[in-house]
Amino acid sequence: MALENIVIRRANGKDLSQIVEVAKQTFPQDFQFNGEFSEKECEYQFDNALMDHNEAVYVAAQDTHVLGFAYYINKPPTNGTVILEMMGVRKTAQGKGIGTKLTAESADQLVQNLHEQGINNIATIYLTVSSDNLVAQKAYEKVGYERIAEVPGLVGQGGSEVIMIKRVGNVRYRQGIWTKPKP
Repeated sequence: MALENIVIRRANGKDLSQIVEVAKQTFPQDFQFNGEFSEKECEYQFDNALMDHNEAVYVAAQDTHVLGFAYYINKPPTNGTVILEMMGVRKTAQGKGIGTKLTAESADQLVQNLHEQGINNIATIYLTVSSDNLVAQKAYEKVGYERIAEVPGLVGQGGSEVIMIKRVGNVRYRQGIWTKPKP
């Protein structure tokens, strides 16, 4: 599987069932109800994300086969930051650079799309990742994310999450006003 054959693009309704498959492999705990993975809840989440203009899902695809997804939330839409809520790659496609390509290119496409909508104040994209997940942290660092803090107990007792940000715009926020710094 050559990386040049992998396309990063905005997801559409035809991708939904494959996004759910990837989520089931990579984030089963996030859609677990009564001890079991709920395809219905997962599908509902991503179907809504595909329709919400303040959310975006991008996929890494080879032809019509979805290998991974990146799910972003931009709410409120003009607060200067976007959340990379979830990013997953099929188990069979992991370790091949697909996640790195997906994370980098989807962020670029997202920022470009927001600019086209007139949202020009996006300064950062941020995410949280388990402090135990060093592989993911290194992958995010590879594409420009910086580790800024570790928050114990954010998602439950005994664990901690690392907050990471990627600077994507040269804007500043001060006293309720967005400005671009002078050159």
